[in-house]
Amino acid sequence: MMVMNKHGAIIPVAMIAILVVWANVAVCLHATPSDEERSAAHIEAAISFTIDGPEYSSNQYSDLVSAGGEFTFKVDLPASSPFNYTDLIITWELQTDWNVTVTVEGRTLTWMYTDEANRLINVTVTEKANTSNIVSDQIQMEIVADFDKDDLPDVWERKYFGTIADTDGTGDYDKDGWTDLEEFQNGTDPTIVNAKPGFLETYSWLIILIAIIIVVIVLLIFVILPKMKVQRAEDEKKKIAAAVEVEKSLLGLDELEEKK
Repeated sequence: MMVMNKHGAIIPVAMIAILVVWANVAVCLHATPSDEERSAAHIEAAISFTIDGPEYSSNQYSDLVSAGGEFTFKVDLPASSPFNYTDLIITWELQTDWNVTVTVEGRTLTWMYTDEANRLINVTVTEKANTSNIVSDQIQMEIVADFDKDDLPDVWERKYFGTIADTDGTGDYDKDGWTDLEEFQNGTDPTIVNAKPGFLETYSWLIILIAIIIVVIVLLIFVILPKMKVQRAEDEKKKIAAAVEVEKSLLGLDELEEKK
């Protein structure tokens, strides 16, 4: 079968069919990216994420965490992210209380420090399909012993109350007359009733001191002073006796002189 073009030339139908197929193939080849193009496109899709966790400042993480209390950080991808969490490897690198570096994988990190210190946590997010696509961030942390500033160590509060939110030091959890702060200072259990000491127990040291003073005074009046008085009298007698002897001696000499 033959087809005539606008110039009157006759073109075989078979040739037209070949040209149409060739054009379609060319369009398909141009529309499909190569492996290199796919890789480049992946690299251009940079990973962006935020970290959700304890309070921090507006321009950098400066988290305040209570010693002895668990804290949690979590990586969040924006809604517009081209990635799913399953596409990524999320790694947390941190040091323990004994300064041993450990690595934890997963979207969420839950940890606890028991000592006051400043700590750094490094977060790395890597694309599984292209490990050169990697983004990292750093969390700066301050571990404090008294997060709620009530003069009660948070570890002590959690030990007896399970939380730091239920007491501020001025309360009396077991209603025994001792405040929770006094219980801590005395080293007693704030959940067990401890009888509040009366006057004698409170001022026992003063009573003992007064008793000692009284005993000393009694000894001085009834024992030491009489002995001193007796001793003084004996000394006086001895002096008198000695004077008499001297006088007798002198009288004896006078009598001898008279006889001569």
